[in-house]
Amino acid sequence: MSAVKLRLTCLVWPDDKPDEQTVNVQLDNDQTVACLKQLIKDAYAPRLEKVAAPDLVLWKCSGIPDDDNLGQTLRTLQFDGTDDRLVRLTSARRKISLHFGDEDLSKEPIHILVEVPALAQPRSQDKGEEEKHEALDQITELIATTHKKYRRTLEKNCNAPPPSTSAKSGGYITFQKDGDPIYDGRYVANSPAETRAPPIQLYHPDFGYFLDDFTNEDLEVPTEVVRATARFMGEASGIYKNEDTRRSAIRPKLLDVLSVGMEKIVNLDSTSADGMVVTHVLMMGEVAAIGIEEDKNEFGDGGSDPSTQTGLSYGRFWAQSNHAKTRENSCCPSFLIAIAGASIAILGAIWTDKIIVQRLTDYIWLCHDTIFNDKAIYRNARILYALARSLRRLDAFYQSLKIHSEVAIPKKLEPRYFPSINAYRGPDNTIIDFTFIVPLELDPVCTTFMARTKNPASELIVVKFVQRYNKEAHELLAANGMAPKLRYCDEVGVHDGDPSYGHLRMVVMDFVDGETAEKALTFPPAFVQRIRDILTVLHQADYVFGDLRRPNVMITKNTEVMFIDFDMVGKHGESTYPIMMSPSIHWPDGVADGLGVMLKEHDLEMLKRLVLEISL
Repeated sequence: MSAVKLRLTCLVWPDDKPDEQTVNVQLDNDQTVACLKQLIKDAYAPRLEKVAAPDLVLWKCSGIPDDDNLGQTLRTLQFDGTDDRLVRLTSARRKISLHFGDEDLSKEPIHILVEVPALAQPRSQDKGEEEKHEALDQITELIATTHKKYRRTLEKNCNAPPPSTSAKSGGYITFQKDGDPIYDGRYVANSPAETRAPPIQLYHPDFGYFLDDFTNEDLEVPTEVVRATARFMGEASGIYKNEDTRRSAIRPKLLDVLSVGMEKIVNLDSTSADGMVVTHVLMMGEVAAIGIEEDKNEFGDGGSDPSTQTGLSYGRFWAQSNHAKTRENSCCPSFLIAIAGASIAILGAIWTDKIIVQRLTDYIWLCHDTIFNDKAIYRNARILYALARSLRRLDAFYQSLKIHSEVAIPKKLEPRYFPSINAYRGPDNTIIDFTFIVPLELDPVCTTFMARTKNPASELIVVKFVQRYNKEAHELLAANGMAPKLRYCDEVGVHDGDPSYGHLRMVVMDFVDGETAEKALTFPPAFVQRIRDILTVLHQADYVFGDLRRPNVMITKNTEVMFIDFDMVGKHGESTYPIMMSPSIHWPDGVADGLGVMLKEHDLEMLKRLVLEISL
């Protein structure tokens, strides 16, 4: 694709007047931020002759009206990463096309605001210091983008139509299509977007406990819970004239099983879910919803699925200003209950920078449709007892929740943005605690994070969560200096009493300072040969890497080349690829459909494509 010529209006701020002292620079969109800085310096010559171009700080502006109040509007901007109208252009090697896509530039009066350092301060010639600042800039950008997404999600859930309207098919399409959707796996058919997310049990253990309990056939369910479940199923088997009649008949029976109370909580904007189980957040002086229920008389009544509506009701409740302190200090875990006719589903929801809703059960049949129904009664009793236990745990969580942040901190991400896991086991089985710093990608499915250990020393690490990982292949390459040192690859929970987290695994490795080949603009002279060498080591041990693409190849600050992703690695001729393979990637023949047998030839084919990409 040929480069696109851009004409950008730039202004030194806050020193200059927007109606008198702007300059225009032209460049191709495949040029870098470093090139743009030099062009701006040249355009302002001789004024900036004592300032090194790399020292200029550039901010992309958007959404600023072109009117007589332009100067006044610019003075309201916040240059701390919290203002949605500003994006800092960080990495000097990043292409301009990553910041300016196909938007109409003519609508913006100012495209770039330029911050100029004090002229008396000489530029450091220390390359290491420069690289350090660049790395910090990239982290700052990730943090700022995360905060912005959180605020957009908050604004959307405050201002969207009521959940009962948005849950209908037309409203649901609009809600999911308009940006910042609910991440529940559903997307608009003719406008695919990523609406999957990491498992919510990583962010709050109560969802993990629930999954452990309801799948545990040896769980001892109290006799009275079994009896109450049978009565609840009996009422749910009935056919009722309307929703209110059904609700008044079956809700008391459900609450008997769960041993909780349920009430109708009216939000500040007068919207409300059908029912809520609430508790008091003592330190915040607020109310938290540990359970949110939506029900329909039968499937199809009301024109919406209650499992969809309960997710929207979750967002509406937690977006209210009278829950702000709790929202800022937790990921707002809530269980969601959807009832339609004689079926019930249990879901879970959290709020990080986005709202994630996931089904913890399918719709469960409640009807007594056979005279021999004991097995179904016991199964349903176990599921509802698991929910009751989890609601009690969540009640205790909110009652003991402490304030750690009154407002968002511009240059730090609060714990609510990260998984709740905070430790792994060292080689001598000691517990090593860590604190998350930032996700390593802005992708909504990202489960890879930069973190810092607390003991025995403070060290940067990478923590990722996976469902398959080839520990042996990683260790093989690490022993040859071809991958970061692997510190841990095992169960997610390391403390006694932690949930099992099912099939999920946690991987911890050394943090390697550098960039992926996806972001690199230049490559070491022996880059391709180094990749061939790494593949040779893998192939000699009969391993297939499986996903040889630029994002999975790291170039360190010392120009070493490493492989960094071993999720897909398997044995030649034995292992198979995952079930789901990304349709956006051009895979070798026999790979794209999933579950194909892994072959070394696939690595060699992907290497050819990688070489072609970097030579263009």
